[in-house]
Amino acid sequence: MVDLFLIVITIILIAVAVIVIRVLIELREGIHIMRESARKTEESLVPVLDELRLSLQSLRHLTDDVGDVADDMKVFAGSVRQVGQNVKAVTNLVENIVETSTVSLAGMRVGLKVASRYVVSNFFRRKQT
Repeated sequence: MVDLFLIVITIILIAVAVIVIRVLIELREGIHIMRESARKTEESLVPVLDELRLSLQSLRHLTDDVGDVADDMKVFAGSVRQVGQNVKAVTNLVENIVETSTVSLAGMRVGLKVASRYVVSNFFRRKQT
């Protein structure tokens, strides 16, 4: 009976050893597959990360260019505002000149009428005397 007991224990130990060896082989293959998968994933991510880096650089250049354009637009808007102010000043100056000229012309017209009447009236008075 002890022999039978030892044979059963030996068979159980051999079975456990075989199972453990199979499990270790499966684990080894699983680890190999995981390493290969990680390597392939890393290899496929490298181009994606490089492209992402280039895209971010392009985006940075684009935002810098947009900032430059915004600054140029501010300068342009300031120039347009200044041109508008200059046009307004010139318009005011022309209005003042027109008003002054109108008043001067009206004064000259009245002056010429008075002068011509004076000359005509004096001319006829001299002829009468």
